[in-house]
Amino acid sequence: MEKQLYTSSPPSLNSWSLTNLNNMCNWTAIVCNHNTKTVSEIHHANFNITTALTQFNFNNFPISPISTSMATKFLRAYSPIPSAIGNLTKLTTLDLGNNTLEREVPAEMGKLTELQFLSLYNNYLNGTIPYQLDNLKKVQYLLLGDNYLDTPDWSKFSGFPVLTFLDLSLNFLDSEVPEFLSECRNLTNLDLSENHLTGQIPILVVTNLVKLESLNLTNN
Repeated sequence: MEKQLYTSSPPSLNSWSLTNLNNMCNWTAIVCNHNTKTVSEIHHANFNITTALTQFNFNNFPISPISTSMATKFLRAYSPIPSAIGNLTKLTTLDLGNNTLEREVPAEMGKLTELQFLSLYNNYLNGTIPYQLDNLKKVQYLLLGDNYLDTPDWSKFSGFPVLTFLDLSLNFLDSEVPEFLSECRNLTNLDLSENHLTGQIPILVVTNLVKLESLNLTNN
């Protein structure tokens, strides 16, 4: 019996087997770099997977140094994001948006320091936003909106130097507008709407974010 990377493998991913590693470029939903014959992208989004993300064997997945993208869509799979996702340290794109993921965002996601795109948008995630996400200094798009996330200790965030798009809308953030945003000087789109933010907008946020094209603070 073949050992699968999913503990309960969806039929559409039967090719994903640890006994089939030499043939990974022919796996369903896998894109390879034609020059190096290594995995460059993983696309689950169109396969109507109903298994939980916790059933994916992150510890055994053979991520290569240039593995870049993982876009995953799980239907009717209410599950947490497993902490083992922190093992995929070479990812540059991680799209888990528009799923039914729940519980807290694992602090181990702060280990994904190569990420340029991270979307957890439109899930059922709750708890405090982990300050370890501040390690993602290469991130350009960070979408955490439309969840149930609570306010972290913003003083532990030092800013994201290349971040252009930040969406924290539709959560339970109840602090003042965080000052670390003043160190995100490349922001063009900032959405903090539909929260419980209070107080004044810090003057440095106003004066430093000179590249802003879209700012949404409605319904606070």
